[in-house]
Amino acid sequence: MIPQKPQSSKLRSMVIGATGYIGSVVAERLLQNGYSVIGVARSSAGADRLRDQGIEPLLASLEEPAQIVNRLADVDVVVYAAYGYNRPEAAIFELENGTSHLTDLLRSMFNSGKTFILTSGTGVVGDSAGIVYAEDTPLPETKAPITLARRKLENEVRAAAENGVRAIVLRPPTVYGRGGGFVVPRYLLDYALAHRESVYVEGTEHNKRSAVHVDDLADLFLLALNRAEPGSLFNTAAETDVSTIDIATSVSKAAGLEGRTRAVSLEEAESIFGHWGIWWAQHNQCSGDRARNELGWQPNRLSLLQEIERGSYAQSGHALGPRP
Repeated sequence: MIPQKPQSSKLRSMVIGATGYIGSVVAERLLQNGYSVIGVARSSAGADRLRDQGIEPLLASLEEPAQIVNRLADVDVVVYAAYGYNRPEAAIFELENGTSHLTDLLRSMFNSGKTFILTSGTGVVGDSAGIVYAEDTPLPETKAPITLARRKLENEVRAAAENGVRAIVLRPPTVYGRGGGFVVPRYLLDYALAHRESVYVEGTEHNKRSAVHVDDLADLFLLALNRAEPGSLFNTAAETDVSTIDIATSVSKAAGLEGRTRAVSLEEAESIFGHWGIWWAQHNQCSGDRARNELGWQPNRLSLLQEIERGSYAQSGHALGPRP
C-alpha cells in the first residue's frame, strides 16, 4: 500500500544516487506521489537521463558537497540512495578521521526539521550465520572496515534526530526486480549467460538470505517518509529464507541451462565477482516485521525466485547479455 501524498503544497525532494538502481525507482515513486525531485548525478549523461524523466538534475558529488548543501534550502526531503564504500580505503579513512561522506550534509540540516532517509543495507550484519536479524539484534563482531564504516554511518544518521533532523535509516537486503540488481541475481545471470553455467560457492547451498523487490522497497520509502519516527531504523525484507541453491537453480533456468549448477571455491567466486563473491557465500537474513507492523508495509510483488524464472530476468536475460 502506498500512502496518499499530504494535502498541502507540493513537497520538494532531493535524491542522491537518482541514476542508480534503487535511487532511480525511489525518484520515480516520489514523482508519482506529487513530489518535485532534484536528482544528484555525477555525470552529464546521468543528468540528461534525469531531465528526460522530469527530474531536475544537479551535477554534483559528495566528495565536494558544497553544491548539494547549497540546494538543501530548496527541498523538504533528502533521500540518500548511493553507496560510498566501493573502496576499502574510503571506509578506513572515515574510521580513522571520525567523520563520514555525509557529515557535512547532515550538519547543514541540523535544526531544520527536514527529513533525511539513508539507504543502508544488511551488509552491516555480514554473515548472519543462521540468525534472522531484527533491528535490535546485536550485530556480530567484525574487523572488516567497510562493515564497520557502514555501521558507523547508520549511527551518525540516526543521531542526527537529536539535532533537529527527521533522520530515518532503511536497511535493504538483496534487492531485485526490473531486470537489475547486483550479485543476486543480476551478476549471477550475466555470468551464466556469458559462460553457460550458474555457480554458487561450495558448501553454501543451504545458506539463506532475505530479499525485497525494488518496487516494494520504493513503496516502503514513501511509507517511511510519511509515517516513520525520527531516529528510526527499519529492515526491509519481504522474504527471509531463500536458499543459495534455489537462487542458483533459478538463475540457471532463466539462462536456459535447465537448472544445472556448479559449485566453485570461494577463491574462484572472488575471481568472478570480486569482493562480492564473499557476499554470495554468506548467510544474510533479516526480518521485515517492524516495517509491516509500524508502517503498514505490504510487499506484494513476485518473490525473488519467481522474478528470476518468470519475471523481468527471464524476459530480458538473453537479450541483455553480460553487462560491463
